[in-house]
Amino acid sequence: MGAGTEVRTSQWGGALGIALGIALMLVSPVAVVGAQSEVAADGGRDAEARGLFEAGVAAFEAGRFADALLRWKESHALSGRPALHYNIGLALDRLRRDDEALEAFRAYLTWDAKGERAAEVQGRIRAIEEAMAARQGGTSEPGSPTEGAVVASPA
Repeated sequence: MGAGTEVRTSQWGGALGIALGIALMLVSPVAVVGAQSEVAADGGRDAEARGLFEAGVAAFEAGRFADALLRWKESHALSGRPALHYNIGLALDRLRRDDEALEAFRAYLTWDAKGERAAEVQGRIRAIEEAMAARQGGTSEPGSPTEGAVVASPA
């Protein structure tokens, strides 16, 4: 792993799906087959989303930010996990796609405005906005994008 980059893992289990399946078994024996299929499908999607997330981490750490972005967007499409907006924002920031990075970081804050990364994300938003204003005004821009950023696993 690169300096300043930390990968955190989280549980991607299908506990909610399993609980739903059990609840449906207790209510209706007819619904059990559909519920089990849904739980299996959710588990498969979660596993695929997790694999895409991890591929994104590897790409990000190797400096392949466009590839990381693609993998994290695919992971988000499968899992719908809002925490992935943070990672998507990191990749967009590194690619200097400022408008899109702002959108991703703001989406993350909409989901977790007071979480452990909120202050960091708010700081990145300010830095991107300042850099954009400096480019429009013709002055030099501050700092590099997401320098020392920590890649995080979606909760």
